[in-house]
Amino acid sequence: MGMKLARQIERGARVTVRAENEALNFVLGAEEEIDDGMIDRTDVAAGNSMTNIPPGYLAREIVKETVSGAVRLHAPLPRLGTSADIRLEFARGRLKTWKSEENQEWLDALVRMLPEEHRTFSDIVVGLNPSLNYGYAQDRLVEGAITLFGMFQGTTRKGSLEVNGRLLVEEGKLVV
Repeated sequence: MGMKLARQIERGARVTVRAENEALNFVLGAEEEIDDGMIDRTDVAAGNSMTNIPPGYLAREIVKETVSGAVRLHAPLPRLGTSADIRLEFARGRLKTWKSEENQEWLDALVRMLPEEHRTFSDIVVGLNPSLNYGYAQDRLVEGAITLFGMFQGTTRKGSLEVNGRLLVEEGKLVV
């Protein structure tokens, strides 16, 4: 599944992540990582001779300055704690607004401690593991989960992923 999805999520592709009436747009960069739990000759040749336990994701670099729109994330796992709801809005790669109904003080402190150039996302991860459920620290691996990494890690709930106009994840379900 990882290789099939990787062929759809390529460098330069235009991406839209939709969830909870929000849409975030960006362009994909060159860096890619697939952890499908299987080590083949291609992995070994690239120096990827290990897998996570449990495995199950495809990650692709985001061209930071292309991030625009808004996204809602759940259970972000920054180094300083967690929050169950966050809404972030971006324009041309810059974070413009941030809101948390549950923990605004915590989010304000987190954002302020980051230099402005680090207030964005660097990677998108699509979960591939059909055996996992949502829960602390494994959300990014759940099949159909869409997770954004950078200033922290956050996962959409029932998110949809469109790449170059093609729907790959629909409301949290892989459709590839």
